[in-house]
Amino acid sequence: MYNLLLVDDEKIALDGLSHYVQWEDMGFHLKGAVTSIAEAKNIIEYENIHVVLTDIELERESGLDLIQWVHLNYPTIVCVVLTGHRSFDYAQKALRYNVFDFLIKPIQFDTLRITFSRLKSKLEASETINRKNDEFLQLKKVSFFNKMVSDQNFIPDPVLLAQMEIAPYSTLLLARISLSDKTVSPECTRSYLFDNLIKQYTWTHQPDIFYMGPLEFSVIFYDVSESTLSEQLTHWLNSNDVILKIAISGEFHHLKNLYHAHRQAGQALDYAFWKHSESVICFRNMELPQEERCTFSEELKASFMAALESKNLNTMIALVDNELLSLCRSSNNINLLHSFGIELFMFISHFLKNYLPGYAENENMQMVRQIISLASPDDICVYIRKCVFSMWSLVKDSSTHSSNTLLEIQKYINEHYMDNISLHHLAEVFFLHPNYLSRMFKEKIGQNFIDYLTSVRVEKAKDLLKTTNWKIGEISLAVGYETPKYFSNIFKEKCGMTPKEYRISDVK
Repeated sequence: MYNLLLVDDEKIALDGLSHYVQWEDMGFHLKGAVTSIAEAKNIIEYENIHVVLTDIELERESGLDLIQWVHLNYPTIVCVVLTGHRSFDYAQKALRYNVFDFLIKPIQFDTLRITFSRLKSKLEASETINRKNDEFLQLKKVSFFNKMVSDQNFIPDPVLLAQMEIAPYSTLLLARISLSDKTVSPECTRSYLFDNLIKQYTWTHQPDIFYMGPLEFSVIFYDVSESTLSEQLTHWLNSNDVILKIAISGEFHHLKNLYHAHRQAGQALDYAFWKHSESVICFRNMELPQEERCTFSEELKASFMAALESKNLNTMIALVDNELLSLCRSSNNINLLHSFGIELFMFISHFLKNYLPGYAENENMQMVRQIISLASPDDICVYIRKCVFSMWSLVKDSSTHSSNTLLEIQKYINEHYMDNISLHHLAEVFFLHPNYLSRMFKEKIGQNFIDYLTSVRVEKAKDLLKTTNWKIGEISLAVGYETPKYFSNIFKEKCGMTPKEYRISDVK
């Protein structure tokens, strides 16, 4: 329903338009009927007006003055002109301000209905284009922020920042929000966070939300202090009864520091799970030393994953023992053993969260607290092995063939198709071996990964070609292809025609 304002100094004409025209049936809601420009301006400034129907010859005033004011101050409002006679001069002047149409008094109701039917179609088309443009802008932002947090050497283009309305020089904090369990708050999507967090508080600049995986979001907050943000997020969690962990980075003053902010928030998020701390944790408030972090190599991760997927306890114990032996030889072995035990726990816990329905990681938090409390290398090694044996009963009950996992992967692709997604990247996000993930696509979907990703991108492109007026190059970027030529070749291979040919065809 579009809001309509009537402006006419002839009371009889104004009453007739107000009371005898069925505006609601045509898709318009009458918000006001006034006799002067001053009254009209007052309503426009305080109400969400979409259309102004105004007489061009008001007493001691000109409707052209109102139309010009609307055009300069509220360019999205559409004006329709009423006039008592055909005046080429008036028409010329009004057209400068993008007037939609002219209606000659006395108004024929059939003509009025036809005009407003066309106007409604125009407004609906504009809404669709604006919505698509907003979606495109959001996709560009998500892709941009994912590149920023994953590539330390990525340099933001000032022109791109301006297009996305992002201030490059601004105090920023990054919060990483992790769902505690797949079964908790399934509505906690980007729209849920936006409606229930972003809109609930007053921000100097609207925060930006982007996805980091099936169970994690990142939010960038601008020009807000760490203490204020922590208080607001804690209040939001307590008020909305959602089960989340939120970690906040230190303050930074340029988007080029987003990579480091993301890493800080990640360390704080790890810490929140390790220590079973409060739901909102700030990087600077962590107490556990972070200087000596034992980070799994890609080779070790792959070996652990293979053991978990095959449910081979002997292989897992052999890998753990070998790593423990190596760490015990280090001069700082206590910190390294603590870190290794915690990371191993998190690795297995993340695996179970994905492949064991109903698994709640807080069931094993006592193990993490116990590991940290131990001060002897021998005691730590014994306890880590005990943890692995204890968790193995859950590993045996897990299923990497879960249909839910496949649905999560497909959902992730549908949300990130515009990014540079690879099989290896997906494998890391979902804690799967790339070879296993490749087999899953072929066996469960009937396509290899590249073919599936291409089909998703092409379907998105087909929708954009039919519903927007974007250029082929813009659509190419929107669906994940950097060069329009390559995109056109892929599209023609899949659809039998070029994007341009598809756009003007009747094919849907």
